[in-house]
Amino acid sequence: MNYSMDYIRFWRPEPVNRDEFLRPSLGQIVDLHEMIMHMARQKYVRPKEDNEEDKPWEKLSSAFFLDFDPSGGGGPVPSFRISDYFPRGLVYNIPPRSPSNSSSALQISPPPSLAMSNFDPTEASYLLCCRACKGRFEYPLGKGVVTIVAGVPKGVSYKAVSYVWGKTYPLRLSCQNCTSITTVPMQSPAKFHRLMALAGTGNTIWLDAISIDQSDHSDIAAQVAVMGTIYSNATCVSVLLPSSDEEAFSRLRDLSDLAQQLLNRPEHFKWNYEDNDELERVESWDESGVPNIPLAGDLILGRVPRRLRPLYGGATTGSLCKRYYHELELFKDRLDTWQYWRRAWTFQEWALAGDIEITWESDVKFQRIERVKSTIVLAAITITKYKLRAGQYAKIKLGLSRGEVIRNFNTVKRLFPYEHVILYHEELDKEVLKFQTSLPNYGCSQVLGLRSNPRTDDREKFLARLNIMLNAFGSSKREARFDADLVCCWASMCEIDYEYRKDDSLSTALKKVETALRRREIKIFDFVVRSETDLAHSFFDYAKEHIQSNSTNKTEFHGAPIFTGRADTAVHFRNSAMLVNPTYIIADPERPLQEVIGATVGIISELSDVENVLEIFDVLISGAGGNFMFSPLQDEIKQVLLSLPDEASINNVLVFTLISAEDLHLDPEAHGTLMLPAWAICSKEMAKRGLLIVREGMNGTLALVVEEMNIHHLVAFLTISDQQSGTYLIRTDIEGNINLLLETPQRSDMMNDQMMLDRWFRGSIKLRSEPRAEALSLPKSQERKGKGKAANFVRNTQDKLKRFSFKKDKAK
Repeated sequence: MNYSMDYIRFWRPEPVNRDEFLRPSLGQIVDLHEMIMHMARQKYVRPKEDNEEDKPWEKLSSAFFLDFDPSGGGGPVPSFRISDYFPRGLVYNIPPRSPSNSSSALQISPPPSLAMSNFDPTEASYLLCCRACKGRFEYPLGKGVVTIVAGVPKGVSYKAVSYVWGKTYPLRLSCQNCTSITTVPMQSPAKFHRLMALAGTGNTIWLDAISIDQSDHSDIAAQVAVMGTIYSNATCVSVLLPSSDEEAFSRLRDLSDLAQQLLNRPEHFKWNYEDNDELERVESWDESGVPNIPLAGDLILGRVPRRLRPLYGGATTGSLCKRYYHELELFKDRLDTWQYWRRAWTFQEWALAGDIEITWESDVKFQRIERVKSTIVLAAITITKYKLRAGQYAKIKLGLSRGEVIRNFNTVKRLFPYEHVILYHEELDKEVLKFQTSLPNYGCSQVLGLRSNPRTDDREKFLARLNIMLNAFGSSKREARFDADLVCCWASMCEIDYEYRKDDSLSTALKKVETALRRREIKIFDFVVRSETDLAHSFFDYAKEHIQSNSTNKTEFHGAPIFTGRADTAVHFRNSAMLVNPTYIIADPERPLQEVIGATVGIISELSDVENVLEIFDVLISGAGGNFMFSPLQDEIKQVLLSLPDEASINNVLVFTLISAEDLHLDPEAHGTLMLPAWAICSKEMAKRGLLIVREGMNGTLALVVEEMNIHHLVAFLTISDQQSGTYLIRTDIEGNINLLLETPQRSDMMNDQMMLDRWFRGSIKLRSEPRAEALSLPKSQERKGKGKAANFVRNTQDKLKRFSFKKDKAK
C-alpha cells in the first residue's frame, strides 16, 4: 500500500473530521508523527534553508499533527509541531507533478510501523465486558476473545504482556455489556490491538495499562508491590518490541533459530560426533546380541555404534555452535542501543519471564517467535555440558576451551535469567564445585551454577532473586523518566518493602532500599564513598558479578561485590580513581568507629606518577601472576592510570598502609606479628588533613577517616589485592579478628592443580573503642611524592612484609 502526498492536507492547524482523518478505505490508522519523520529520513522532505523562497504549495511550516480527543469532545488534539523539530519548516525535496491534483502526487511507501496491522479501527473501540460488570475484561479479536485480568491474577493461568509505553494518550473503550467506559493509557488504538493479537485468541493476559486501575492510586501501589510475583507466575511473557528495535528482533530470531537447530541434533552431543567424522568402527556393535550401551571412554573417543549415529545433513554442528556464539556476542554488544533494553521497567518483565514469545511492532507479516528464552538457554546448556565432558576430545569444534565456554554460558544466564534454576553464590557447594571442575563427567551442575530442585525457604527465594536479578540488571544501561525508577524497577520485583517516591534522587532511593535490606540482616558492602555525580559506579558497578580482568579466560567471580566484599582489582581501582568531589559518609550511631592500633598511614603517590604507583603495586599485590592463568595485574592498573582524566589523576592519591596484626594460623610456627599491606585511593586534599585507620561498625570493614570539628568523615575503604583472587575489603569482627579466604577461580582447562589452592589469612588486630583526636600519618620526612621515592619507602618495609604470606588451605 502506498501513501500519496495528499496526506499533507491533514498536517494543518484546521480541524478535520474523524472520518476524513481515519480514511476507513485504507483499513488502518495513520500515525502522522511517524509518517513525517519517515519522510524526512527518506529525504522526501528536508529542512528549509535560510532565505529560501517560500512556495505555498510546498511549504509545510509549523503545522500540527492532529489526533482526536477520545473523551468525545470531537476536537483535534495537537500532538506534534513540525517547528519543534524543524524550526524553519519543511519543504518537499521532490515536488509533486501537479500540486493541485492529489491523484497524480508523488507516491511514498509508508514506514514499517504504519503497516503494522490491517484491521478495522472499530474493532479496537469496545469491550465485551469490563471490570465494572464482570470483574475482568474481554476484548473481541477476530472470531474469538482475549480475556484481560482485572487486578492481581489469582487462581488462573495467564500470559503477561511486556512493551514500551512511549508517549501515551487516553484510549476510551466502551463496554457493550454495561456501557461503562474504560480509559487505557496507550500510544495508539493500533498498538493496543497489536498487543491483543500478540496475546492470541482464547488466552488470558495481564496487561499493566488496563489490569491496573490507573485512576486508583491504591491499586497502582498494591500491584507494583507484587509485580515480581505477577511476571514470574505467568506461563509466558508476550513481548512487543518497538519499531526502533527491528535489529533486536532480527538478532533474537536468528539466535533462537540457531538454538533450535542445535537442539534438533541431540545425538551429535550425546555420542560426540559430526556427520562427516571418520569414526572408529566397532564391529561387534553392529551385530545382534551385543552390549547396548557403549563405555564412557568409547563415547569420548568417538567410538559410537552406527545404529546410534543419525546423520542430520546441512551445516556442521560445530559451525552452528560458532554462529550461535557469534550471534550471542552481537546481541550482548548491541543491547544498549535498543529501546526495549534501555527502559528500566521492561527489565523485570524480561528477567522474570518463565518463557518469552516476541514480535516486532512494525512487522507486516506478524512473525511471532515462541519459546525464545527456553530455547536459547537449553542450547547453551547442551553446548556447555558437552564441551566440559568431552574436553580436548570433542569432535564438535567450538573454538573455545573448557575454561572459556563457562564465560559464554554465564553471559546467557545474565541475558536470559531463570531464577528458579540458577544458583547464586551462597548456594554453591565449593567442594563439589572443585570436584566437578576437575572431573565434569561425574556431574557439572555446580560448574554451570544450576539447580534441579525448587527452593522452599522464603528467605532463600528472596536472596536468590535479589542476587540473580541485580547481576542481570547490570547487563545493559537502563533509563527511566524518574531516577527513582532505576531502583524501583528491581526493588519491586524483589518485593523490598520501602517508601517509593518518584521524585526521589537516585541516591535517596538507593539509601532507602539499602536500609530496608539491612533491616532484613543482609550485608551491603561499600567499596567507594558515594558520589552524586557518578552514583552508578558506587553501586551498580558493584551490584553485578565482576569479570576477573587479569585472568586469561576472563572468568567471573561468584557473587556481586556488594554481597561478597570481593571485586575485580582493575574495576575497583578505576572506580576509586575516578571519584572527584565525592559525598563523604559521616559516621553516625549506625556506623560506630573503632581506631586500629599499630597502623601506619602514608601518602604514597599522586596517580599522575604512573611509574611510581606501579612500583608500589609490585609490593602491595600478593599471589602469582604472569602465568598461563593470570596476567600481571600491573598491566591492568597501568591501562587504568593512562586512561584517567587529568582532574582525577592530579587530585587523587594512592594511600599505602601497613596494619600490625597477630598471625592466628593453626600452624604454631606461623604465630607472631606481621604487617598487613592495604591500599585505598582518596583525594589529595582530604589526605593532607590527616588520616585515621578505623573499623566502621556497619559492615566491620577497615576504612580511612578524617576528623573535622569533632565529626569523622569516611573517605575511603581499605582493601588488599591478590593476583589470583581479586581485591577484598578487610573485614573484622568487633574483637578485631580477621578471617580472610582468598578464593582462586576454578578452571576446567587448568594444567597445574597447585594454582587452584585457596589461601587464607587468620589474624587479629587491636582496636581502640574511640578514634583519637589526632590523625595518624607519615612524618613529613617520610611523605614521598617524587618519582621512585615512595617505592623506596615501601622497600624499607620489606623485612616486615617478608613475614606476610597467605597460607595454602590444605584442608581444601
